Amino acid sequence: ARAEFCAALLCLPALAIESLLLLRVPRQRTQSPDALGSAPVRGRQQGGYPSRRQPAIRAPTLSAPRYVRDFVGGSWQAVRVPLLYVDESFNDREFWLSGLVVPMNRAGELEDSLDGIVARAVSDFGVPARVELHGQDLAQGKREWDVLAGKLRARMSLYSDALKAISQVPELRAFQYGLDRERHRKRYANPWPERQVLIGHLAQRVHTSMSSEDHLVVIMDDAPTQESMRSHLRDLKRHGTYSRINSSPLQRIVDTLYFAPSNESRLLQASDLISYIHLRSRFPGTNPRAVQAAHDMWGLVRNRCSPHLWIPK
Repeated sequence: ARAEFCAALLCLPALAIESLLLLRVPRQRTQSPDALGSAPVRGRQQGGYPSRRQPAIRAPTLSAPRYVRDFVGGSWQAVRVPLLYVDESFNDREFWLSGLVVPMNRAGELEDSLDGIVARAVSDFGVPARVELHGQDLAQGKREWDVLAGKLRARMSLYSDALKAISQVPELRAFQYGLDRERHRKRYANPWPERQVLIGHLAQRVHTSMSSEDHLVVIMDDAPTQESMRSHLRDLKRHGTYSRINSSPLQRIVDTLYFAPSNESRLLQASDLISYIHLRSRFPGTNPRAVQAAHDMWGLVRNRCSPHLWIPK
């Protein structure tokens, strides 16, 4: 009896994980969209989400490796928990959230690759040892990258190497969801903040691309709106997204929305590199060399990405 009691105690942590990741029961929608949305100028759309009349979005299917295991019923069962790193890029016309989905067992591999690129920049050009791979700063030779301000070829080489390292990670995917800012302001009398609108769309796209045994951890760059973003994600998990395309609750997102400083996270920096070069490829300017460079660099990761722009009507 004592041996059976001790064995039961050893199983408690695994059962706790099981209750968190495997036994999530769908909740019923109990809150009206009007309670969380904003009043549209016309029509019945709520909170800045697209109409059901728009075509459904087809996103690539994720098949991340198995890396978290639960001890259930005397045997090990696999649970997959990819990591979603979210960053933003915007200009006067468009606002984009980019989500980089990294298999957990590949995260260290990508981090080491990016660290190696930074180490080479430190050795060859004397950039600060703790420099951040920030897309705009690296591309334009600003802030911590100002020592390369007059060395365009060196900057583009480092940026390209970082994008190649990202694209070589097996089963990595990136999702971009954008918003036409002017049309959004015109369509809604009291529009939601753009980050709040897009995080629901982006999370829904990733969520629906996952297999039934996947569960997702979401990490975002530090922002002053952390509390409202966490509250919004909690509502999406409990009540659904209020999208007329797919309004199912995001119940395979684990726990809450986590925030981290981008200068301490190579994987957030990886998401930023993709986010910036994607926006730059859409608005490359008029310089022929800049246009070609943006096109070539976006081409390094394009096959791993799934962008979609929402234009409110």
